[in-house]
Amino acid sequence: MAFKINEARIRELAQIEAEADCTIGAGGHIPLESVPGSAMVSESADVLMVAETDLLLEINRGIPEQIHERYETSLEKRDDEALSEAKYRELLDLSNQMEGFGVSWIEALGKLAALRQVALLKLMDDLGIQCAGVH
Repeated sequence: MAFKINEARIRELAQIEAEADCTIGAGGHIPLESVPGSAMVSESADVLMVAETDLLLEINRGIPEQIHERYETSLEKRDDEALSEAKYRELLDLSNQMEGFGVSWIEALGKLAALRQVALLKLMDDLGIQCAGVH
């Protein structure tokens, strides 16, 4: 489900806050909920925060340690040419799983970049994610 922020309404609310001649609440701002019609904007912001949190959790989830260890062990055996046919099939399966984790990771990054309306590489830079060969 995609959510679209009504930029005109947000600008209108910002203008109301900027023109107010009194300060209410912490930080000297008028609480958003006190502005007529702001409940929808507040709910949209809450939904966006939940979506962003879910995506950040997905990005940070990582590969389960057991799968990663089995994969690394299988790679070492492959490099030593010590893989049986069964272990080779297991390595192929593990490789597919690792690729799946990578796809999910980059998809979550792409969704978060779209949500924040920034380029993927900018988001990666903002999050401190560095990948070899990516500039």
